[in-house]
Amino acid sequence: MVKIELYRAFCSKSFWTACILGFVMLVIGGWEYVEYYFTGYVSQGTYLEKFLVSYGYGAASLIAVMFPVLAVVPYCMSYRKDMDSGFRVYLNIKGSVGKYRSAKLLAVSGSGFSALFIPCLLWLLICCFILKTGKTEFSIIHGIYFAEGLYTYAPFLYGMIYVCNAGLQGAVFSVLALGLSSVIKNKYLAAFLPFCYCIFTAAVLDTYNMA
Repeated sequence: MVKIELYRAFCSKSFWTACILGFVMLVIGGWEYVEYYFTGYVSQGTYLEKFLVSYGYGAASLIAVMFPVLAVVPYCMSYRKDMDSGFRVYLNIKGSVGKYRSAKLLAVSGSGFSALFIPCLLWLLICCFILKTGKTEFSIIHGIYFAEGLYTYAPFLYGMIYVCNAGLQGAVFSVLALGLSSVIKNKYLAAFLPFCYCIFTAAVLDTYNMA
């Protein structure tokens, strides 16, 4: 049962589409640095600064806003599809309902995690080995208050924290959409509600921080 669900999740076109879209969003967020690289100019900033700007600190960063959508694209709507098509009944014949739900939860959370983890890791590696500069000192980007020592002395590890954080957020929102799809028959609404929740909470927190 688990192998079937993992295969359906990670070998689907929607999963790899989500990974590609996530990578494209990161490239758009750091397009200025990419242009500098291809024109032969040395852009300012360390590779970690470039990664963080693309990840969420830049005005052009899209993945910081669209990650709930990327997380739900790969596989979270599969439960609703199984219910509508009768495929769930077929799977229940091969195993218990509990095994089916456990396998579905693992596949959905794993696909949501990987759909954000893979492109973020790939972009961090590109920033580190391709878009790097000769600058050795690390300046603190305005607004960073988390683990500044780690940011300065272990920049790649610091970047990996953000990569893993993206994956965890993807897992959480994909499971949220999975739960919504089990009670909401409209699959598009079930996929869109996590995005609305993310935007709403971000606006509330931003207002709270300004108060």
